Amino acid sequence: MSSEQTDTPMEQDTASFYKLLDLPEEAGLNEVKSAYQVLQALEPDNKQIENAYDTLKTITTGSEPMPFISGLFLKKIRTKLEIELEDITATTKIMEYALTAIENEDYEALPPEVFLKGFLGNYAKCLNLDPKFITSGYLNKLAYVKTKQTPEHKKGFGFKKKS
Repeated sequence: MSSEQTDTPMEQDTASFYKLLDLPEEAGLNEVKSAYQVLQALEPDNKQIENAYDTLKTITTGSEPMPFISGLFLKKIRTKLEIELEDITATTKIMEYALTAIENEDYEALPPEVFLKGFLGNYAKCLNLDPKFITSGYLNKLAYVKTKQTPEHKKGFGFKKKS
């Protein structure tokens, strides 16, 4: 009888789950959730992704800060899913220039935050992403950018329709 020590099936699965989500094994809960959101949007019927997420969310911790979600990130997912801005406008009734401002991070053209929250949530739903996660991440980045702006640049935040 061999007394070789091998990894348990759970340890082997855990490593493969991190690999499937393209994450280091020390990734935290927010990183796991973010990777899952992206992959789930790209491959909604992939049960391996779902299984990896379900397993890893129970063994990771959420101690790291909420990640930033950029407009470019949203645009990349939208283009990967082959969804046009016109389709999102038709579905959500959000003006196309507002969606373009979100994607291009044109902060001066963004609507007031009360509207932006709703726009981001509806946009996320069109991409099959978690609206709360996307809205929080985008607003987190926006808040960071606002703290780095000079006072004259801060004046620009608010809805200005581009001609």
